[in-house]
Amino acid sequence: MQPLKRRTHVAVHHHHISLAIILLIVLVLIMIIIIRPAFIGYRLSKDFERIGLDVENIMSELDTLKSDVLFAETQLESCRIVNNETVAELRNEKNRTFLCQSANLKLLSDIEQLQSEYSRNMTEVERRYQENRSQAEVELNQLKADYQELVGRHETIVQTSANNICCKNKIDDQNIDSYVVSNDRIVCTVGEPNRINC
Repeated sequence: MQPLKRRTHVAVHHHHISLAIILLIVLVLIMIIIIRPAFIGYRLSKDFERIGLDVENIMSELDTLKSDVLFAETQLESCRIVNNETVAELRNEKNRTFLCQSANLKLLSDIEQLQSEYSRNMTEVERRYQENRSQAEVELNQLKADYQELVGRHETIVQTSANNICCKNKIDDQNIDSYVVSNDRIVCTVGEPNRINC
């Protein structure tokens, strides 16, 4: 058997190759990350030169734009505050309007109720009035009838009394044919409308 020969050259393992590739990729990425902003800046610088702008003008324009944006944001905040106040006022006005409408509806309801009560009361008053009027008319007619009866009785009593008195007086004076009532007294006379019957 032959003795093993010792290797004299260096062998590269595949894990060393993988590590080298990874390091190379990391270096390329770092270079891209570092070079890319510089490249973009260079391109922007060339574009600005082409349209006639320099970096100072651009920075001044950016500052102006920032100032304008800040002013616009301040104005927007003011508008928001005014808007919130207006919304709050509108809400309060809506609440006041609702309360006013509620009070108005209550007043209308109260008026309607009062009108209903007034109508009922007027109906009751009219009914009582008609009832009292009818009763008063009946009583008045009764009083008129009683009066006429009293007048008739009075006339009968006066006639009877006059006949008695004047017929007795006629014995002394044959001309007596009538009577008059004067100062609640019967006076026998001649030629008056109230005739005597003897």
